[in-house]
Amino acid sequence: MAKVWADEDVEFENWFKNYEKVKKFNPKSVRLVKKRIDIIPNSIRSIAETLTKLDLSSNNIEDLPIQLGTCVKITELRLSNNKLYEFPETILNLKYVVYISLNNNKIPTIPSEIDRLIHLEILMMSFNGITAIPESLSQLTHLNRLSLNNNLIQEIPYSLGTLPLLYSLRLNNNCITDIPESFSTSNSLRSIYLNNNQINVFPESILNNNKIDNVYLKNNPIQEGDVPDYLSTIVKPEVFL
Repeated sequence: MAKVWADEDVEFENWFKNYEKVKKFNPKSVRLVKKRIDIIPNSIRSIAETLTKLDLSSNNIEDLPIQLGTCVKITELRLSNNKLYEFPETILNLKYVVYISLNNNKIPTIPSEIDRLIHLEILMMSFNGITAIPESLSQLTHLNRLSLNNNLIQEIPYSLGTLPLLYSLRLNNNCITDIPESFSTSNSLRSIYLNNNQINVFPESILNNNKIDNVYLKNNPIQEGDVPDYLSTIVKPEVFL
């Protein structure tokens, strides 16, 4: 049995008690979505040897037990739509994790130690209360998709534009006022989403990077006179104002 999906309401602790009786199944994927779970029991360590995907989206979870950090084979972790009030430190022990979804929680900061997740490719933390992007994020050389829209971010670190594989950057609905010059020389960026920010000067340097496909800048206070006349003649990047 490779997957365990619960089709009815279940108390997580009771589910693990039942699991102990059928341990021979060794589940690789556990999906318990919208089950009104508020606590992940310490007994999650009982499947640490086999668990690679854990989806506990849309529950009432406020914290993660340190025992989750023993599940080091996890590559995909989904905890969106919960009640997490900080970035769970135990996640930093999941050294092989590739995909993390923490959308729609109440997390105010991304820890600087995020660079410990050296295999991370996708990080989704939209709809939180994040105020800053740590410089250490630029150490995640495998990161290719970053979604931080609908937060309180004011600045994009210059180093973010140096990530070698980052092709999709979503920063809609923040408080950003400027775009770093590093975006103009990025070899990987393809789509940049910056709608609904506070950018008031058109980032003309970004037009020099024809590897970028799309730049979304709708609903920013950019003055019409700041938009270069030659914009309509540029094929790539395509800019949406």
